Formats: sequence, structure tokens, C-alpha cells
Amino acid sequence: YGETIYYRVMIVDQDYNMIYAPLAPWGTSTEYTVPAGLLSGGALYRWRVEAYDGSDMLGSDHYSFSDWAAFTTATGAATPTPTVTPTETPEPTATPTGTPEATATPTETPEPTVTPTQTPEPTPTVTPTPIPAVNPLTAGAVTWMRVEVPRAGEEEGFLYTLACAADPAGTDMGSIWDGYNEFSPGDSYLAGPVALRITPWHVAIEVAAGDRLLIANAAGEEMAVYLPALMSVAEPVTLYVAADGSTYYDAELTETACVAPEGRPVRVNFQPEEALPVGEYYRDAGEPPADHWGPAGAKGYGW
Repeated sequence: YGETIYYRVMIVDQDYNMIYAPLAPWGTSTEYTVPAGLLSGGALYRWRVEAYDGSDMLGSDHYSFSDWAAFTTATGAATPTPTVTPTETPEPTATPTGTPEATATPTETPEPTVTPTQTPEPTPTVTPTPIPAVNPLTAGAVTWMRVEVPRAGEEEGFLYTLACAADPAGTDMGSIWDGYNEFSPGDSYLAGPVALRITPWHVAIEVAAGDRLLIANAAGEEMAVYLPALMSVAEPVTLYVAADGSTYYDAELTETACVAPEGRPVRVNFQPEEALPVGEYYRDAGEPPADHWGPAGAKGYGW
């Protein structure tokens, strides 16, 4: 180990989204002040300390992380009670004595009666529900992942996590570090639309347009997820995956991130189940689709 131990602090929100983890400076002090403006009042945060025996990540032979600890920020200081300045009461004005002159009362001209014009009821505008341009990729589990072209330059540079589109921050089917490029299994869920969460850790996200994340399910079906250009991105990014591997920035699949190449063949068989070749398999609506990409019937050439 080196003679000097260096520290830095990492802060995340309650969903483990990165809030602050400065890449520099490294220091030897055991006290740390969070910069103003990063934390919201009345919110839950988690933090941990990283210790290294070198003044930067690449120059360290050993490192260690503390356990996560939680804290809740105060809701803010109380508003001071304003000081009330009393208003002075003016002196009464003397009323002169005397008989007032008689005032002539004019004859009032009656106001014409105005017939109000009825305002027509506005016609409500119906906002149509957006129709996805393509179908989402559906899955409940993943058994393998690989980054085709790692770009982090560090073992724990940034992290890819395959998750449920309904809760990208709270679910984890499996993950892989861009530097390590070794798959870590996650949990299994009911099959549904899939999202991909990319989280910067020790370095910012660096992805070139068209980079591919390769994934596989329990049935051995492999496919590629196509990634957009993400250069020096220091905040977590969530992408939503279509059935062909294209990615989108929204769950409705309307804001394109990266489109999969065209020209892949699609095979469809309209024969009955009995015509299925030996060694293939058939899935009807009653079978759980968690082991396969897409809805029931996706395997077996489109049955």
C-alpha cells in the first residue's frame, strides 16, 4: 500500500442516481463539505466514502469503498415574523357651522337594459394517445450481456443495467461494467417492455453512435441493443428498447435515440402447430414468455 491514503465522497439519491462524485481533487482530509445547491430540502440521500492508496484511480494499487449510509436534508429555515409599524390616526377635520345651500336633484336618465350575448361552450380538444412507431422489446429476465466495444478505460467506469421500462430506476434484470465487461445477473420479473439504464461511476459516459450492447435470454436468443452517441455525459441516461434493438428516449417510443439497421429477415409461418419442425417449440398465450424476446408465439418462425 502507498504511504498516503486518499479519500473522496460519492452522493446518490434514494434511487441510487448519481448526485455528486467529483473525479478531482483527491484529498487526505477526513472531513468533506458538500457544495451548495446540489441537495434539495426534505429529501433522502445516500453516501459512501472511497479510499485509495494513490492520488488518482489509475495510479492506485488498492482501493476500498465504505457501506452506504443515508441522511435526510432539512426542509429549510423558518420564515421570520415581520415587524408591524402602527399607522398614525389623522386629526379630525373641523366641520363648519352654517346652513348648507340646497342642492338641486337632477332627474336620472334610466340606463338601457343590455341583453347579454350567450357565450358558446368551447369544444374540448381530444389529445390522441401516442401510438408507438415500433413494438417494445419485452422480457422478464436476461442471462448474458456483453459490451461490444468498451470505451470507459477503467474497470468501474460506467454501468449498463437492463431494467423494466415501468420502473427503470428500481428494477435490475442484470448489469455489466463497461470496463470489466463481465455480466452480473439480476432479478426476474413478469415479462414487459425493457429499458436500459446507463450510470456514470468513476468516469463520464462515453458511447459512440451505433455502439452495441449484446444481450441474451434463457432460451439462448441473442440480440443487439443499438446505442446513441453519449459523449462526456455525467448524469444517468435511461433508454427504452424496441423489439428490433432500436433505442428511444421515451417509454412511448416516439423520440428516437438510435435506430437499428434495416434489412434483417423476418420469417413467418402460417401453418398450424402440428406442422412445427421437430426440435422447435411453440408458445401459446398461456405459457410464460419470460424466457423469450417478444410476446407469445415469437419463436418457431412466427407461430
